[in-house]
Amino acid sequence: MYSIPHRENSLWPTLTASRPGEVWLILAPYRIAEIECVVIPQLALRGQVHIIVGGHSYDVDGILRGLRTLTPDAAALYQHIRQRRAPTMYQMRALLKNTPETNEPLLVLNFLNHYFAEDEEFWKSQYMLQDTITELHRLSRLAPVVITSRPPEPKHPSFSHFFDQLQGMNARIIEIHPSPAPQQSRLFGECA
Repeated sequence: MYSIPHRENSLWPTLTASRPGEVWLILAPYRIAEIECVVIPQLALRGQVHIIVGGHSYDVDGILRGLRTLTPDAAALYQHIRQRRAPTMYQMRALLKNTPETNEPLLVLNFLNHYFAEDEEFWKSQYMLQDTITELHRLSRLAPVVITSRPPEPKHPSFSHFFDQLQGMNARIIEIHPSPAPQQSRLFGECA
């Protein structure tokens, strides 16, 4: 497992080494702007890229800003990006099952959001996740697959179980830790 502090443009050099047959799992406690602002635009510059968004946090403006840094015709380059949303785990599974194997890189953003929903039965979520992982392996045969997710939270035991299933898929895991916030010195010392 790679463990890197979050620095500007720290993911792109790592992901350029990805090859067909590989699945990358990027774990971060927050949405990574670099995915939208650097990785997706760079992949679009190379050709078609397919994105499936599993949550509501997706920065189209960030993608366009990233594209504008690469070319004056960002709108034309934006046409290389195929994006779909999967608001539920059932739709995530259906989208992946209906996605043909291609040589286009696939990014699945906010992957685990739906699998630990309070209103779903654990066994059903577990089955759906296992089936979805099988689809991710199928799609990685011809092109790399990059998955983003939040790391497991100790208070949510089912989330930890799903995370263990993801780790069991032989993915290359990158765990991003936020850079420590600078300490502000106190003017009058510590308060009691």
